[in-house]
Amino acid sequence: MLSRLYLAVLHSNENCGRPQLETKEGDKVFKLRFKKFKKACTVQEVVGDCTFDYVTVLMEETIRICDAGEEAHLVQPPPTLASAFDRPEKEAAVDAHRTRFGRNDD
Repeated sequence: MLSRLYLAVLHSNENCGRPQLETKEGDKVFKLRFKKFKKACTVQEVVGDCTFDYVTVLMEETIRICDAGEEAHLVQPPPTLASAFDRPEKEAAVDAHRTRFGRNDD
């Protein structure tokens, strides 16, 4: 899941500053957006197509690492929050629950 996040960030960084399209005459290109909740239209800039140059760089780096025989840098996940607490015995917890609510169903 973390890999998907990293790819989304790379894609966003690659394409965040795309220039607005221009006509052959040099005029900026706009489009009209008609949204259901508005009674009027809004004007939106039309930007160029997305680029995927970061994929080539990633593939080249992957091939370089594989050819060099480098070991993967695995990150150890932190311990879970629940591991910091002592776990009571199940029978003791059930007895405490029954006693608290005035039920002794033995």
